[in-house]
Amino acid sequence: MKFTAHEFAAARYSVYSDSYAAAAAAEGNEIDCKGYRELLWIFAMGEFQATATATFQGMECATSGGTFTDVTGALSSALAAGTADDEIYTGRIELMKRLRYQLMEYTIANDAVEFSVIGVLLDGVELPASQSNTNIFSV
Repeated sequence: MKFTAHEFAAARYSVYSDSYAAAAAAEGNEIDCKGYRELLWIFAMGEFQATATATFQGMECATSGGTFTDVTGALSSALAAGTADDEIYTGRIELMKRLRYQLMEYTIANDAVEFSVIGVLLDGVELPASQSNTNIFSV
């Protein structure tokens, strides 16, 4: 049986689209990954102010609301103004080797950066995937 994209993948926000000022590390929203085998992180970068940099670190926890720890190897290099503006980046987590809850931690240095981080859950154990977002069209 063939499934359409919205039936085998589910998108979840970790960091909502906004302009974030330079600050210490902050955590995005956690994503419950139960029932999926892969998580594709999508980093939609907007405008970087003159000297801004952004760094991302994947984190995990076995329980919702618990203490999250770094996912080894899920660390971006510092994305910088002049090279990362208006770019899309991705990162992949194989969930069968990870804890149930995942989130993205971000650190903005020197100046503000516009961005959002979306997690796309893929390869569901049971299909079709259950959606929490609204499918506004299907052609």
